[in-house]
Amino acid sequence: MSSHTPHYVTLYFSLISPFTYLGDANFNRLCDTYNIVVTYKPLHLMELFAQTGGIPPKQRHINRQNYRLIDIKRSALSNNIPINTIPQYWPYDFSIADRMVIAAIKQGYKVRDFISMVLAGCWVHQHNMADKEVLVQYANEAKLPGDSLLKQIENQDIRDIYRHNQEEAVKLSIFGAPTYVYKDEIFWGQDKLSQLEEMIQTGREAICI
Repeated sequence: MSSHTPHYVTLYFSLISPFTYLGDANFNRLCDTYNIVVTYKPLHLMELFAQTGGIPPKQRHINRQNYRLIDIKRSALSNNIPINTIPQYWPYDFSIADRMVIAAIKQGYKVRDFISMVLAGCWVHQHNMADKEVLVQYANEAKLPGDSLLKQIENQDIRDIYRHNQEEAVKLSIFGAPTYVYKDEIFWGQDKLSQLEEMIQTGREAICI
């Protein structure tokens, strides 16, 4: 299939997710290689967990917590991605950054660079990504109007979109982040990007329940 043919992928994610960070560079590579047009859908990951039977990491059994850290480190090593498995500022109020992304999208700005910067800010540079001044600086560096976006995060329309993204995800049988949706087929986790790529390459029909 021609790489010039546009492909449309919806990404359901949260900026607190280490697995969204681990998939970020590879997903962006796929986007550039296959002319993927992305619809970004930030959602409140902890509330999604609550709705779909998931448990926040710190509330899981210690065996699950330990394996999660192993899985994060192993994924980073195998893809040569730098990461701090337990960043200094984690967990943090990720909803601020998530809603800044929504505000930017609503105004027609491109958010890819900002998303990448915030993810790396937490998992590599160990910055406090709930610090509004830090987020404004990151947004400005990504050529977004940081102060303006920050002022909009409490607007009801932004909160409504944030909630709607989550409700939409639940209806689509999504339960975690990152989840990539292509032609109604869902791919949960950065480790499924190779399967997404295979689907794009072969043009096979979507697998849906």
